[in-house]
Amino acid sequence: MSGQLSLLYHLCRQIKESKPDFEAIDRNIMTLSLSLICHNMFRKERSVLIYYTNILGWNDMAHVFRLPNKYTPYLAEIQFCIHIIILEKALPMMDRDEWVDNFEVNPLEMFLEYREKFLVLGSPYPFDYLHSLLQYGMNVGKNIAGQEHVIWSKDGCRMYFDG
Repeated sequence: MSGQLSLLYHLCRQIKESKPDFEAIDRNIMTLSLSLICHNMFRKERSVLIYYTNILGWNDMAHVFRLPNKYTPYLAEIQFCIHIIILEKALPMMDRDEWVDNFEVNPLEMFLEYREKFLVLGSPYPFDYLHSLLQYGMNVGKNIAGQEHVIWSKDGCRMYFDG
């Protein structure tokens, strides 16, 4: 965690500079993101990514947990970002056009190396937890009725659409 925390402080300092170096900021965001995604769950420190997704499950206005059909879209968005970040780590965009000319290893093999470690169920990384929670939420959420868009007043004379 201390490594992730120092990356975060360094990133904050870079952003607050009078003339920020946006390329360096992008590199450090990628480094921090990879550090969060590749956080081994057997470490003593808890995963910040899992902590963050658990906070997303709380509806602060109503002081209750979000319903699964409202919470799972957040998990799906984070899972999509994890896929893209791992893809960029395995096959950097700048190298993709000349891959056959510059690398002996097949790009699929390079991607599978990262996929098999970080993007599968049963691995000790945050993706496993997020994907399992997403699947659970989707199964529970499909039995929950959608939000009412039309509500009638008690006397039946007025119709309210989305409030």
